[in-house]
Amino acid sequence: MPSVHSSPPNKRKASVDADAKVSVHSSPPKARKPPLDTGAARKPALDFGKESRKSERVLRLAAGLTEQSEDMPDALVLRGSRRPQIPGQTRASYHQGVTHLHLSGLGLVGDIASVSLCPNLKVLYAYDNKLTSLRGLGGLKQLTHLYAQQNEIASLDDFEAPLGVEQVLLQSNRLRAVRGLGGTLCVSTLNVGGQRPALAESEAASPIELDLDSLHALAPTLTSLNASGCALEDGCLAPLACLRKLTSLDLSHNALSLGAAESLVAQLPRIATLSLAGNPAVADAPKWRERLIACAERHLAEIDGKVVTDNERAFLQRLAMRNGRCLGERAAAASAQPGTRPPPRGA
Repeated sequence: MPSVHSSPPNKRKASVDADAKVSVHSSPPKARKPPLDTGAARKPALDFGKESRKSERVLRLAAGLTEQSEDMPDALVLRGSRRPQIPGQTRASYHQGVTHLHLSGLGLVGDIASVSLCPNLKVLYAYDNKLTSLRGLGGLKQLTHLYAQQNEIASLDDFEAPLGVEQVLLQSNRLRAVRGLGGTLCVSTLNVGGQRPALAESEAASPIELDLDSLHALAPTLTSLNASGCALEDGCLAPLACLRKLTSLDLSHNALSLGAAESLVAQLPRIATLSLAGNPAVADAPKWRERLIACAERHLAEIDGKVVTDNERAFLQRLAMRNGRCLGERAAAASAQPGTRPPPRGA
């Protein structure tokens, strides 16, 4: 028998539901929790005054408008020297301490005349750029090595080689003439091979011109000449006969005949290494190697990378003398030089 004070089950459930509804509507809505501030996403406040001052300082330094700019080294020199400026070091002192400049492969255009600020510069690496001029280098009296190959230099009219330069590398440019070396005293190596001058659509490749003043200035000291791939013809070789100190000569990939090569070799008494590969008329001539060995002096040791043995040289030269070959050429070469006598038979 149910208790008097107990409520019926249905009424009790309705009462609980009503209480729950009242509880839901009576409680305030829950506020969202703010995200945890870990500091990872927090951005520092920009100091616009600092940034503005920095930009202004950069612009003023670039324009040379501050007191500090007077002691800043030249930008190109600073980049190529690969050494920082010592605090308190003056601009002039920094430039005087630079002996090597590494400016290769930087995409430089125009000229690099600003390197003249370095009076003690000895080695200049300026290859693999887009330079069109070598002006401004004549005053570098300490410069001994100039590497300016693989550029876009089409003229040396404004080039004055430094007095004491010893090695000049100008291959793979766009030169039509080699000049500007008339005032040098010490050049031992000159490379002008592989020139690619700009040609009109219907224009054929013309031989590179070798300036006579430059050749005569080089004659007392030049020992290595590379003029490969310069479209040289037979008439271009006669001026090279004055280079009697040459020990290495590369005339490969030109348009030379064997007769012209023989005549030149006979006039170069110290030639030791000779390259003639890529001259079709030479390669097609019978016994071209033997003929060159017979005409050369005793110092010739290598032709196109192949060694000339002492026995081979002696045999071929005896055979040539017996047949009278090359004797007239060597006598003509000697008579072309004032104060010399034709070489004796068997010499």
